[in-house]
Amino acid sequence: MAVQEPESPIDRGRACHDPGKVSPEPDARARMAYWLWTRETIVGLQEKLLFMLDLIQNADARPSTQASEAVEQLESSLARLLSRWETTTTNP
Repeated sequence: MAVQEPESPIDRGRACHDPGKVSPEPDARARMAYWLWTRETIVGLQEKLLFMLDLIQNADARPSTQASEAVEQLESSLARLLSRWETTTTNP
C-alpha cells in the first residue's frame, strides 16, 4: 500500500501523528512550525506578543538578548501583517 504524499506542511505535520502514515520527511514537524511562523496570522501574532509581554513583565531582570530579538522579530511580523492588511483593503 503506497503512502500518499502530503500536499501542505500542515498535512505533513498530520502525517507525523497518523500511525497509518509515514512522514515524507524526518523533520516535517519543524518544517510545519516554520511554515506556520512565516504564515503569520493576527491571532497568532497577538498570542506571541502577549506571551512576550508576560515573560518580560514577570522577570526580575532586564530582558535577555534572545527576548529582545524575539520582540524585534515579532515587530517585523506585525509590519508585514499591516502591509498585507493595507494591500487587501486598498485592492478589493
